[in-house]
Amino acid sequence: MDRSLTTLTTDVSCYSCRRLETVIPKEGSRVLIVNGAYRGSMAQLVSINMDDFCVAVKISDGVHAGRTVERVEYEDVCKLDIH
Repeated sequence: MDRSLTTLTTDVSCYSCRRLETVIPKEGSRVLIVNGAYRGSMAQLVSINMDDFCVAVKISDGVHAGRTVERVEYEDVCKLDIH
């Protein structure tokens, strides 16, 4: 396991979960899908559904490139910041 990931995991798990909140990037942002059938795929955030706490993303890599996936839960994506 990557040493920096181990440190991050330890730091986050020690922090009170009551103080953590999900932050959704703005529409058009690049995201990484971290859970579910498309886990590991890069995508673009297409829309945010605040009433149902989910987003729509358009897959940008792999065999599913170009596919739009609706109703992805907030917790299943994270902002991808690659320069």
